Amino acid sequence: MQKELTCQLCGGPGPLCDSHVIPEFVYTDLYDEKHTFHVVSTLSTPTKKFEQKGIREKLLCAKCEGQLSKYEDYAKRVIQGGVPLTVTRETGVVKVEDIDYE
Repeated sequence: MQKELTCQLCGGPGPLCDSHVIPEFVYTDLYDEKHTFHVVSTLSTPTKKFEQKGIREKLLCAKCEGQLSKYEDYAKRVIQGGVPLTVTRETGVVKVEDIDYE
């Protein structure tokens, strides 16, 4: 008998989405012109040499996936631009302000 998978965020029953283990935007600089990247693996015979969507697993239900995607979008705009930030440098310390942590 196969154990039913549960959402790793809310603990609710499936079905589960193919959730990105690492947010999709982190892969942007790895993609080539065909939107693929070379998979690096510690396995002696990796299952795939190229990937198009980043590493994914059955982790979250659709509701939690949608909720988390809002936070990932904000993080993307903070890291890659789009959210106005105040950055100051003081004696070897970089201070970043105006990030909305809520």
